[in-house]
Amino acid sequence: MKYALVSLLIFFLCLSVDVSARLPVLYRTKLQLLTYESPPYVYLTESQRGTDAQTDKKGLAIEVIDLIMQRAGIPFNLTVVPVKRGLIMTAAQENTCIFPIERSQEKEVKFAWVSPVIISRHAFFKKKDSISMMRIKTLTDALPYTVGSYLGSGMGDYLDSLGFKVEYASDNTANLKKLNANRIELWATDVLSAEYISQVSNEPLGEAELVFFTTLKSMACNSALSEKILERLNLTLREMYRDGSIEEIHKNFAAKTN
Repeated sequence: MKYALVSLLIFFLCLSVDVSARLPVLYRTKLQLLTYESPPYVYLTESQRGTDAQTDKKGLAIEVIDLIMQRAGIPFNLTVVPVKRGLIMTAAQENTCIFPIERSQEKEVKFAWVSPVIISRHAFFKKKDSISMMRIKTLTDALPYTVGSYLGSGMGDYLDSLGFKVEYASDNTANLKKLNANRIELWATDVLSAEYISQVSNEPLGEAELVFFTTLKSMACNSALSEKILERLNLTLREMYRDGSIEEIHKNFAAKTN
């Protein structure tokens, strides 16, 4: 009898191990999520710099991604790194993703995508009350001028490919000060970022000269990411658009920042 009970116990232990091994990979895999400071999508307050707690990271993209991961039931860690380093890490490391990244022809084949996390409109901005520059009505009108962007920006790469003289800052928040200090002549950025950076930095901002592009800010993942995880994340994101969750996040965020 004793040996029968021991044999039965061993059988159930083996069965439990086997069942665990067969659990869907998305329940057993913790994703390493990377992001970078890009207000208002991702930002830290001064008192929070240097910390690594998930609650210390704020912004519109953080709120969207947090809800996606929560609904999908996939555990994750979140770390802030410079965007260029983050892209290199994501391309090299399994189960790693970075957001928010603008999809571009160059990046498209290098990563697997959860998209769109945020849809944004890009425009040229010039120094407020500037009278030395003609009105920018087409992309051709902007070609003679030095345009500010930031390292890792898909929009900066796009303008570079069109022959624009692009000057890259380490992050987008520096570009408004450069614009007002006459170190660049135009700032190419999305409208929401421009308005937010102007508001929090108390730097004047001119009106958008030309809204010339719509980008899909997305989460770029290592190309070897499990297809089950990728499908689960994209299905969850689509459901959030359908049920109004994305719109609700945008409304609540706008109310907090205005």
